[in-house]
Amino acid sequence: MIQAMYPHEKRSLYIDPFGAKPEALKRCGEVSRAFMRQRGLNISRWACATVSHPTQQDSTSCGIIVCKLADMVLKKEMLEVEFSEAAITRFRMDIAQRLLRQTDDLSALCRVCGESDTFQHWIQCSLCESWYHMDCVDNPPVDGDFYCPACT
Repeated sequence: MIQAMYPHEKRSLYIDPFGAKPEALKRCGEVSRAFMRQRGLNISRWACATVSHPTQQDSTSCGIIVCKLADMVLKKEMLEVEFSEAAITRFRMDIAQRLLRQTDDLSALCRVCGESDTFQHWIQCSLCESWYHMDCVDNPPVDGDFYCPACT
């Protein structure tokens, strides 16, 4: 379920992947008004509505559908989207790729302690090429191959 609030317009947008029921829309309005009152705004006329959108057809894709619909709401796009099995798989891949692209670069961190202390001696795994503080991997010999805990 998504509830987007638009205070300047005195309205909320309620989206349920399974479709909005009248009692849910009523509750949306009540919750929105109570939330705004807690913020010191006396709102008596607050609309809560939904928009037409395709509904969820299975019991396992609710999370991805909510993420996709929320993304479309934030981008102010029309909620015209297909929720087929192939589309759901594509949405999951898109989100995974976006997360990977927006993740911090962790290559300069020790894979054991998560620190980037440059005053310590480092060693690189011969297999996965990840870097470790020597102290964090019990000071292995440096004259041969080193295999990290994840690769052994």
